[in-house]
Order: sequence, then structure tokens, then C-alpha cells
Amino acid sequence: MISIRPEEAKDYDQVRAINLAAFEGGPEADLVDILRSSCAEYLSLVAEDGGEAVGHILFTPVTIESPTGGGEGMGLAPMAVTPARHRCGVGSQLVNENRNFRRHTSVKLRKILRSCREQVGL
Repeated sequence: MISIRPEEAKDYDQVRAINLAAFEGGPEADLVDILRSSCAEYLSLVAEDGGEAVGHILFTPVTIESPTGGGEGMGLAPMAVTPARHRCGVGSQLVNENRNFRRHTSVKLRKILRSCREQVGL
């Protein structure tokens, strides 16, 4: 059974390994490290199955700008799932965790994105 929880410092090595495997050694693992160290507020979640980390997602601050306005919110990237667990719903569970976003951070993602969409006509 998959459970989603906030990332802890003890997870960093496993999260790095998940990103390296999911993106075949691409720069996403380094991106996670850089964003962790440079963002004052972020939400980093780990998907676990039987005590083993099998997925990771990171939400970091973004500013959305348009000719008619903009706003601030949290962007999703990167998200990674171990290759052996692709197409098993782990990624969907990580993405859907944004419904519980306010439990983990003070940023109101849904309100901001809705406001920005209205301002740019989406």
C-alpha cells in the first residue's frame, strides 16, 4: 500500500536515487538538491511502499506573469517514480496530494492558480 508523506533529511539519498533512475541520470536529481537549498518554502513529498521510497514530488515557489496580471504559487517539478513502479498509480497519488497541500504549507496553490488562469483567459 502506497503512503505519501513529507520528505525528511533521511530520505535525500533515496530521493536522489529515484530521480537518477527515473530520468536515466538526467539533471533532475541535481535540480532537487538545488531547489531544496535555495527555496525558503517548498513541499517535498515521498511515496512509500512497505517502508521503501518509490516516488518523489517537489513543489517550489513560482511567479506567474502575464500581460493582464499574475500571481505567486507553487510549481510542480520534478516528479519521479522508480521505473519498476511506473504505471502503478504512484505518480497520480503524488500529484493528487496537492489536495492536502494546505496541511503542509501556507501557500494557497488552488486559489492562486485559479486567479491566474482567469487573468490570462484560461
